[in-house]
Formats: sequence, C-alpha cells, structure tokens
Amino acid sequence: MVKVEIVNVVATASLGQIVDFNELVKCKEIIYSSSIYGGRVAYFKTEKMEGKVSIFLSGKMISVGTKSESKAFSELGFVVNYLAAKGLVKKVELSPQKLRT
Repeated sequence: MVKVEIVNVVATASLGQIVDFNELVKCKEIIYSSSIYGGRVAYFKTEKMEGKVSIFLSGKMISVGTKSESKAFSELGFVVNYLAAKGLVKKVELSPQKLRT
C-alpha cells in the first residue's frame, strides 16, 4: 500500500508592483545575492515560517516548503504585510494560486 502525504506546497501571488531590492536587502529576513539568478530574486525567511518566499523584481512571489495551501497562502500574506509595514511595498490584497502539475 502506498502512503500519500503532502510534503511541499507551491503557491504564487503578485504584488502588482516592482520591488526595489536595494531597499529590500536592508531587512535581516531577506537573503539576496546578485549572483543567484542574475540578482532577479530575493528570499524571505524567518524562524517561524515553515517554508520560504521567493520575491522577484517584478513583484511576483512564490511560496515553497509548506505542507498546506492555507499555510502557503498565510506565509505569502505575512510577507506582504511585513514589507508594507516597513514601507518597502504598497499593501495589496493577494489572490494566491496553488501551482498545479
């Protein structure tokens, strides 16, 4: 018998705005290197997060590493709220989507 379990949910959302990485990298929760993907992506991760969120210059975000859709959507929302509170992006209402394969 095969045991099926969810081990990694991938979800996407868009901020609908360009992200300024020069400002973003001032946050300790941001992991960024200009050598990773040509400097077009940064990663947001805190100790309390189950997964991590990739943030692209275009404002697109990808949540990876959670075990449920609700957790993935929650972490995307957390990142938006955090960045908006720091004045790094305008607060937006997300419409996250689970990636289907």
